[in-house]
Parts: sequence; structure tokens; C-alpha cells
Amino acid sequence: MRSLWEKIQEIEQNLTTVGRGADPWMQYYVYRYRDTIRKTYQMLPLDLQDEEDYYLESLLREGQEMCLQIRKREEEMTGKRTDLRAIHKELMEMCYKPDVELLQELGDKLKCEHFIQQRGQQSAHEAAGRSAEAEVPARRPGRAFGRRGVAVRRCPGLPGSPSGKHRWEPDVAARGAGPPAPARPPGSGRTRAGCGTPAGAASCSCA
Repeated sequence: MRSLWEKIQEIEQNLTTVGRGADPWMQYYVYRYRDTIRKTYQMLPLDLQDEEDYYLESLLREGQEMCLQIRKREEEMTGKRTDLRAIHKELMEMCYKPDVELLQELGDKLKCEHFIQQRGQQSAHEAAGRSAEAEVPARRPGRAFGRRGVAVRRCPGLPGSPSGKHRWEPDVAARGAGPPAPARPPGSGRTRAGCGTPAGAASCSCA
């Protein structure tokens, strides 16, 4: 805290020096040097008056830029001094606080951090549970799948087989209708020997 106070005093001293040195610097350096330039060019030919004006304008422009930089630096040091004073005041108030109050504030901060950590862990567990539920495939009740992926359906009303296992039947509707039986061409049925009349006919016109 002592070093902080010393820094504040140093900044105030610099501000005092800079504040008093900006305008006198302009008066001493710029204006006095301008008079020196004019006296020097008065002893030279008149053809060099344009050069004299150029040097004077350059000198004034340089002096104004230097003054702007000094004022900007002064504003920066003023802001820094204000910040350091605020920090010093806060430290002084903290030093005069009783230890019980400081410990209570520290405990409140620790409780708040612990609560935030618990909420974060709980949210992570809930998100993991939802993702695990989404990965489980949905299955229709009363239907099972064999080793080859064929869907079979259990008949709950039928008794068990003699081997003691449940009776299962293929779910034909799930697999779709099988290929139709090939149609028998006309005349391909069984006929009697020696004629083309089918075996189921009543009579034969063969001689």
C-alpha cells in the first residue's frame, strides 16, 4: 500500500511539472527561436525571404504538435492518478473491515462458485442421458428378430411345442408376399395313354 501511495505522489509531481512546462516551453522555444530566425534572415539577401517563411511555419507546426503530445500525456497521467486513488481507497476500507466480515464475504463467493460448478455437472449428466436414450432403437411390441434379421411374431394363445419351447411363426406380412406359383400351360396335364384326353374326362372319343 505504501508503494501505491508513492506512485500516486510521483504522478502528481509529474503532472505539476508538465502542467507548468507546456505553455512556458511554447513561449521560450518557439517564439524565442522564431525571433532568432528572423534576425538571422534579416542579414541575408531578400531572395531568401521565402525560405524564412518556410522555416517559421515549420517551427510553429512542430511546437503545436509538441504541445498536443504534452497535453495528451497529461490527460493520461490524470486518469491513472484517479484509478490509483480509487484502488488505494478500496484497500484502506478493506483494511479497516473486521475479520469476520471479510471471512463472510469470502464464504459467500466460495458458495456461489460451488453452486455454479454443481449446475454445470448436472447439465452435463442430463445431456449425456438424453443422448443415450436417443441411441436406443425403437422396437414394436410383440415382435422379435432372429439371427438373420427375419421378423417373427409370437402367438400368445397357442400352447407350447412338445420340445418345451415357445411356438413361433414367421411374420409373412412383414417380409411381403412370396413369389406367385407358375401357371401350368394348357394341355400340360396328365392324359391317358394314346390320346390327348385328360385323365379326369368322362369319355374318350378315340377309336
